[in-house]
Amino acid sequence: MYVNGSLIKNINESKLIRFLRGKNCIQTEGEKGKDISFWISDLLDDDKVKSVDLNSFFFEELFYGKSNMVNVFQINSCKDLRDEEVWLERLSQTYNIDSIQFNNIMTTTVTSDTPVKIVAINSIFDEEGKITRLRMILVRHICINLNGKESNSCCYLAVEFNLDDKLFIIKIRNQYGIVNKEHRPRASIDKIVCNLKMEMGFETKEYGENHQKVLYNMSKGLLRELYQSIPNYDDVNKMDKSIEIFIKDTIKNIVISNLEEDLKGNVTINPGVVDLKDELKKVLQHLIVSDYFLNEDVDVFSKNNVSAAITSIKFNDTERNTARLTGENNTKAIVCSRTFMSMRRSIEAVQNVSALSIAYKRKNDSIEVKFDASEKDKLSIMILNQKYYDESDFNKIWGIYKKYESKSIKRFTKIRKVSVG
Repeated sequence: MYVNGSLIKNINESKLIRFLRGKNCIQTEGEKGKDISFWISDLLDDDKVKSVDLNSFFFEELFYGKSNMVNVFQINSCKDLRDEEVWLERLSQTYNIDSIQFNNIMTTTVTSDTPVKIVAINSIFDEEGKITRLRMILVRHICINLNGKESNSCCYLAVEFNLDDKLFIIKIRNQYGIVNKEHRPRASIDKIVCNLKMEMGFETKEYGENHQKVLYNMSKGLLRELYQSIPNYDDVNKMDKSIEIFIKDTIKNIVISNLEEDLKGNVTINPGVVDLKDELKKVLQHLIVSDYFLNEDVDVFSKNNVSAAITSIKFNDTERNTARLTGENNTKAIVCSRTFMSMRRSIEAVQNVSALSIAYKRKNDSIEVKFDASEKDKLSIMILNQKYYDESDFNKIWGIYKKYESKSIKRFTKIRKVSVG
């Protein structure tokens, strides 16, 4: 049986070898030098492994694994998308399919003449026969630069329609060396999104700035987790009296033009100049945080009951200036840095974060993820550093986002009730 050689390049080969080993298929010394797609073809011909098992393996690998660039869209209405006949009628016109339950990943190829094909669809139905979730894999023809020569290849796009949550999710491997700009990952995503919206007749709705507020709440929540893990963090409050004395001495010994009296008749610095008490408390907080985590990398945060650590943050301040702070080598947590401590007030003022990178501990390593809410029509998620991930990883990543999305919705509802009532 023919096996598409370009398919192997889009998955983790070591995972494939382990999968086949679990099926008692182990390469001999002579077979180790053979192209793995030819070896798999021989295994299939000799009936040592079933094509249905391999196709199922490839389906999950292409849905996660190396597919590290993820876009999440919100669907406006899912009514027609729950009907099996609608999918068959509309997709068959373009992709010549006769079922929404099939898997031909291994054997399907594409050319410049037929550049896009659906290679697999998996559909889940409710008790009434309506679709609740549909996942598909598409393959697209591309040209890559291989050692200075152009070569035909392909990329795979994993698409999920979660109709109960009204979500449209698309993933692709962030592949380099692609010759044509229109074949590159972002362009491929845009092309398939546009095609599916037109073919299936659905619209997506904008997040607006809602997803930026979610990322702000995420950054705030993760910081709270971090600070609560530091035993002496609240000791800053013991310095209130000393700070007040320091501020009085400052006013007494330095000529400051913008002074005012508070309700108790105490002379204070106009907060429009600086909130000196707050600034001093932040300096002391920085002292405690830096002292506690001196010379520690991101893995240490997972040892202190912290679900994740912030490694990068990007936001627009009240004057629409863009500020971005990234940890050393994109791996160090930034919350101990002096720059981040000084930026906290600006972030709190806008309560919007356009991009946030976090890292969390896995069993044997850590994984870093970037959430990007800079575009109003989608939420982008990038699994950084080419790290392999599986369904449990994605569920954790999505769970972190949903946790703070839920808190954002509750907070917005509460604000609306107060303003209306």
